[in-house]
Amino acid sequence: MIRPLRPMPHMSVILLVPRIPRVENKTQQLYARLNIRNYTPGKITADFVNMLEGKAASHGSGLFNVFDEAALSFFSGLKEIKQEFLSAGAADVHVAGSGPVLFTLLRDEIKAEDIFQRLQKKDWRSINLTFNHGSVE
Repeated sequence: MIRPLRPMPHMSVILLVPRIPRVENKTQQLYARLNIRNYTPGKITADFVNMLEGKAASHGSGLFNVFDEAALSFFSGLKEIKQEFLSAGAADVHVAGSGPVLFTLLRDEIKAEDIFQRLQKKDWRSINLTFNHGSVE
């Protein structure tokens, strides 16, 4: 079922682009690693929608990516890179798409900038974006 949602709240998105070699047919290979336990019956999506609509408290970003677990085991070193991202101050890190790019969402721009600067000091390729009700700054 598709229905309109409230706009996302003002958020910063930090992308961490690991220096991991490109893998041919990676999405196909990652799909092949998925099994029934990687999917959910929709509860995570329903909880996220309730959080956006103000009907439930937020615990973390509320996001889920079916490729999170598969990508962390598929890309050599990605688990350690995710840990570095968390150590820089991110509370909730996910794979973007099928990876290996990682991201975190933050409502606090100062904290987002602090995490971004910490990643920059470690010479990680990272990008800090701000979303303000649908537009990117």
